[in-house]
Amino acid sequence: GCNPSPQETYTEANALFAQDKYAEALPLYEELLVRDPNNANVHAKLAIIYANQKDWSKCVEAAHQALERKVDLYDVYYHGAFCHARLEQNKAAMELLTEALKKFPDRQDLKVEAAFMYFQEKRFPEASRLYQDLSDGDTKNAEYAYNAGNTLETIKNYEQAERYYRRA
Repeated sequence: GCNPSPQETYTEANALFAQDKYAEALPLYEELLVRDPNNANVHAKLAIIYANQKDWSKCVEAAHQALERKVDLYDVYYHGAFCHARLEQNKAAMELLTEALKKFPDRQDLKVEAAFMYFQEKRFPEASRLYQDLSDGDTKNAEYAYNAGNTLETIKNYEQAERYYRRA
């Protein structure tokens, strides 16, 4: 009877999380996995904390647990993909990024991460589309323009490549 309720523990954990006190929030969220296993948001918070603490495997596991429970948050996709990439699981990272781009098409940070991964995977048409979109949205960003030009040149679209190189 003296222990705080799961809701009180969740409220305390969220307050710590909001203050970026991840190390203090972590044991509370992990406790909630046992005490309140139906709280899907706990998995989402854990994915973010594990990513912050560079515990890539636990991050991936928590992100997928959150997604399986229909937690449709940008951060879950982003951190899950990021952690997959750190584990050199590029295919899984790309799957999450691709799904995230469908759900959150206006997120520039997702486009940057996905474009970079597409480029690494030699998926140049996809990378060029994203870099073009990034450059067109931020015409003063020389890096986006250069990357768009580079990927377009790689797929032999020289006219378009020149346009972006000039922008850069």
